[in-house]
Amino acid sequence: MTVRTFVIGQLCVSPYNVRTDRRAIAAIDALKASILQRGLLMPLVVHPMLGNPKQFGAIAGGRRYRALKALVGEGKLPTDYPIEAVVREGLTEAQLIEISTAENLIRRDLYPYETYAALARAARRGSSLEQIADSLGQDVDWVRAGVRLGQLPEPIFKAYADEKIAIAVAKAFAATDDRDAQLEAWKAFEQLPAHQWTAQLVHSLLKVGDRELTNLLHYVGEEAYRNAGGRFELDLFADAGDVRGRVSDEGLLRRLAGEKLDQLRKRIRARTGRELRFAASPPTNDYNRIDSALQIHPNIDVLSAEDAARQQQLLDRNLALLAAANELVDDADRPLPGTEAQIAALDAEFKPNEVEIERLEDLRAIHLPEGDVIATVDIDEQGEADVRFWWASRKAQAAATKPVPSPAPRSTGMRALRPEPQAGAKPLADGAAIERRNDDWTARDRADRQAKGDYGLTQDGVQAMRSLRRSMLRTVLLQDHFDGGTVARDYFVWAQLRMLLTSAGTASTGMRRISPLSIVEQREDAAGAELIDASTAGMFEEALAQVKGWRCFVLPDLPIAFANFRTLEADMKEQAAALLACLALERSLNADGYRIPLQDVVAVETELAGDLMRGIGALTPSPELFNLFDANHRLELAIPFVGRDTVASWSKRKTAEQNLRVAAIFTGDCAEVLTTDLYAAAARWVHPLLAFDADRLEQKAAAE
Repeated sequence: MTVRTFVIGQLCVSPYNVRTDRRAIAAIDALKASILQRGLLMPLVVHPMLGNPKQFGAIAGGRRYRALKALVGEGKLPTDYPIEAVVREGLTEAQLIEISTAENLIRRDLYPYETYAALARAARRGSSLEQIADSLGQDVDWVRAGVRLGQLPEPIFKAYADEKIAIAVAKAFAATDDRDAQLEAWKAFEQLPAHQWTAQLVHSLLKVGDRELTNLLHYVGEEAYRNAGGRFELDLFADAGDVRGRVSDEGLLRRLAGEKLDQLRKRIRARTGRELRFAASPPTNDYNRIDSALQIHPNIDVLSAEDAARQQQLLDRNLALLAAANELVDDADRPLPGTEAQIAALDAEFKPNEVEIERLEDLRAIHLPEGDVIATVDIDEQGEADVRFWWASRKAQAAATKPVPSPAPRSTGMRALRPEPQAGAKPLADGAAIERRNDDWTARDRADRQAKGDYGLTQDGVQAMRSLRRSMLRTVLLQDHFDGGTVARDYFVWAQLRMLLTSAGTASTGMRRISPLSIVEQREDAAGAELIDASTAGMFEEALAQVKGWRCFVLPDLPIAFANFRTLEADMKEQAAALLACLALERSLNADGYRIPLQDVVAVETELAGDLMRGIGALTPSPELFNLFDANHRLELAIPFVGRDTVASWSKRKTAEQNLRVAAIFTGDCAEVLTTDLYAAAARWVHPLLAFDADRLEQKAAAE
């Protein structure tokens, strides 16, 4: 490396200079003035041009060169004005690019897209990611991500450089290095309006983080998929802790999953002892929802004490092996350097254990009722197969259950949770019983009769269950607020404006229009109040009492009170909005006439519905809850968890004791629950009338 003096005619801009943005190149007026006043303060960095050893290219200082050339051209400097430069010789093209990138990064005025383009050029010229990182003083992962962005196909990269798409969108395209897939996604992307150009859209087009494919990958096993020739690319730009990726060979993955599912179906058929039909999805009712009343909870044989102990030992050992393996991989599940042999040893023990666990599980026969029964298999986020059994239809259920005498006392005979409607009966529309309309004044009476008949409820019981379901939704909305969510606020503001601006009513929005009667604390009927006290954590009542004590609601002078409210922290204002949404909620049920589909979406939006609802105290199955039902329905709920013989012995006891025993099943206090899996299922149980339909989330996602 030497320092020499040149004249402007001996210099040019190096083709390896990474600065290409015209905005920065054009902005040299201030630099020209500085050179005229103070001279060239920093020398250029140049290298001999290939094929012309007398010409030198500016690898660092391109703008200084352009300013000097302009001053010479304008006659403000002589053509022989001395220009000092550091000469770098014997460097490869990749090294020249790295020098230019490093110089501009230090000065911090390089546009990001120029940096990415330079990193990609250096990689194409033969530099490894580690070499580039060392020369720039940067992390290898930062370089890897920059190279991926710089390698985007030309139309995508140009759109980013021209600021037509945001960096988040560019990163979404760079989640894969499959250029063909990127270009196909771009063709579909640019056909859509610009306001729809989001990273989420790109992920959807590329199927990055696709839930179904990710679940199938977990089910098949990433190693098995890779061994079969498949490729799974991790998204370099996923948030910390979010292992998101793209399945490059969807057909192969589906074939492998299909083969594994075929083996599972074969095992299930062997355990049931029949040629069981498997359906793609569960049966649905007239509202195109899963008909939960048709689900069958079969009796499953218990393992011998020796086999059960062996299975538990294997399960515990595999959990320990998984914990050990987790210590040997990074956040993206990549083996840490030097741990490959240790991971292979853990796998060598883990896989035979899995086979033995399955063999022991296959010893447990599944006893299904006679009749037209089907099975479904769902793959969850952990890659576990969830097998469920169903009556193929209401007709099949009725045909199979009616003539078969029950071995248990008559009071515990199995009865459908939601029987077939009577012939000729007019279906009740969603919300028809909540908002009485001139076209159907009998809707509430019909809905009440149907709920009472289907579930063995009294009239007070129907209304109490409606109150409890509202209390559950209030709890999840408030918990969502305390967790930092805004579902309650958004639901309240949207619903109130929707009702004001359109003809929408409470039956469709699930809320009452705000009025003096709906803002004051709503009193439940006696049965409803008792049920709520016994079955929920009281979060709504506590939040209401707390807010009532705030100075802004206590001060008698309204202007001062409002001024006080204005000074509250943002989270307190959000709490007030959430509470107002809770006050405006309409009572509903997951039953014909009382069903409000929008409330299902709202509950699922909080991400606290479903299995988590029990965990946050939105519902505790209490004796008071089961006291609302007749003995048939109450004991029927217990049969899948403790068996028909146990329930038969309970049927002879007094109602109060029955309620206590049934409630104990779902609170983890019943030693007669048949299996560990059923204990877990009982801990998640929510009565069908109170449940919020998680399938609404898929409908919401489809609409988006």
